[in-house]
Amino acid sequence: MALSDEQLCASWQTSYTAMQTALVADWIELVYLRQAYLQELERRNPQGLRAWFDSGAEAAGNPATYLATGRPQ
Repeated sequence: MALSDEQLCASWQTSYTAMQTALVADWIELVYLRQAYLQELERRNPQGLRAWFDSGAEAAGNPATYLATGRPQ
């Protein structure tokens, strides 16, 4: 994926917002897209993503603060 970490995190958040207004027929595409974002985040920084999950990550949340240090900044 050619996105920077910041762009990837912003896209993660934007995709959540898109799900709130999407037609049910479009949800599967958004779910696959969100899965791809998480997989890329895990590939780049598995410890940071795990720290975000362990902190109680929310579907609309932003993992960016965990990517550099493994904890919120």
